[in-house]
Amino acid sequence: MAGTMVIGNSNIISASLLAPGYTIPSVLANQFAEAVDELHIGALMYLALILFVITLGINSLAVLMVATIRRQGESN
Repeated sequence: MAGTMVIGNSNIISASLLAPGYTIPSVLANQFAEAVDELHIGALMYLALILFVITLGINSLAVLMVATIRRQGESN
């Protein structure tokens, strides 16, 4: 919740990178309990899937980087 408050917790899209915003985890945390419509729940599930894919991609790249660095260290 601290991250949500620091970023600004604002659902207005702005062109500025420094403007308040909304993160995917904060959208899920704030709106999931209040979602009653199937479309709203589906949209939140899709956001969760997007967050999962982003996290999986970043973790896969990190594992690949660590493996590459280890191979370079072993060859020296």
